[in-house]
Amino acid sequence: MRSRILQVWRDHQDVYDASRATNCLQCRWAKIVSAINKFHAVYERLERSPKSGTTPEDMMRETRCMYEDLNNRSSFKYEHCWELLHHFQVQEMNLLIDLLL
Repeated sequence: MRSRILQVWRDHQDVYDASRATNCLQCRWAKIVSAINKFHAVYERLERSPKSGTTPEDMMRETRCMYEDLNNRSSFKYEHCWELLHHFQVQEMNLLIDLLL
């Protein structure tokens, strides 16, 4: 999977510098995972004690608002990544991180 991600990254880069590739990819992945973990923590807190009549859309809206409040009004930019990754167990996520880094 790491090689596939690296290849897509190379394909979308104008000039490829092999010496920077791994480090840049690791730094970017670390930022994405950090943001996803913060967002997911907020989501899980709301999911554990939902208000009566709360729909999944309401829960996502509230999660976005709470995330922004906790992160100096910075919006969550990686919802598309979270949608793919939030079903993974913690052990699976750690394994995926180890494979990519």
